[in-house]
Amino acid sequence: MQARLLRDDIEVSPSAVLSEEEQAQTVERVILRNGQKRPVTFWKQGAVLDRPDSFMLVRMGIAEAVDDECKQRASMSAAEFAKAQHAYARLNAGIHPDDFPLFDAGIILGYLPDGTYKPGPNWDQMPKDGDDDE
Repeated sequence: MQARLLRDDIEVSPSAVLSEEEQAQTVERVILRNGQKRPVTFWKQGAVLDRPDSFMLVRMGIAEAVDDECKQRASMSAAEFAKAQHAYARLNAGIHPDDFPLFDAGIILGYLPDGTYKPGPNWDQMPKDGDDDE
C-alpha cells in the first residue's frame, strides 16, 4: 500500500530502520527543539512510502494515495481529503480552537514565541479592540 507525502515537515521516526531507497527520500535538517539545535531526519515532499498503514497518512491529509489499495483503505472523497488537509494545517500550526476563524480567514498563520499572533496574508482584516459583534 503506497502513499506519496505532500509535505516536507514529516519527521522520520528515530527508531525507524530505512532501506537505501527510503534513505534517499529523506533529508536531515538542524532544528531548534527544547532550546537546543538538533539534527532531525525528515521525509522529502513527494516521498513514496510503502507500508501497511500508509492509508492513515492519507486520512490525516498529509499524503495522497498512490495505488488502488491505499485509495480503498483511506476511503475519502475529495471534500473529506481537503478537510483533513486543512485540519492538519491547523494542528501543525498549533492553532487554539478559539483562533480557528482567524486562521481560516488567513488573518493569522500561528503564534510567535511570545504568544502573540504571527500575521497572515490577511492580517489587515484583524478585528480591532472594540470591534466585537453585538
